Amino acid sequence: MPRYAALIYSAEPTTAPSPEQWGAVMAEYMHFGEVAGAAGVIAGGEALQDTGTATTVHVTGGAKGGDVITTDGPFAETKEALGGFYLIDCK
Repeated sequence: MPRYAALIYSAEPTTAPSPEQWGAVMAEYMHFGEVAGAAGVIAGGEALQDTGTATTVHVTGGAKGGDVITTDGPFAETKEALGGFYLIDCK
């Protein structure tokens, strides 16, 4: 059975959402989880941390024996960031 990754992108908030806003967003994810879970198609998934915790890993000189350089910091060059994903098995 083919497996797909459903990527969850959203704009990173500049302020914390209100409890009502957060509750509405989470209710939508819970509904999807219930429906897709009942259908038996969710193979996995995870929420990701915001871009403020990002680390960029760069390998120079090839994957084998190359130098590994890590740089801390948010480097999102987009208005939206990857916030999580679902792995879905579909026919």
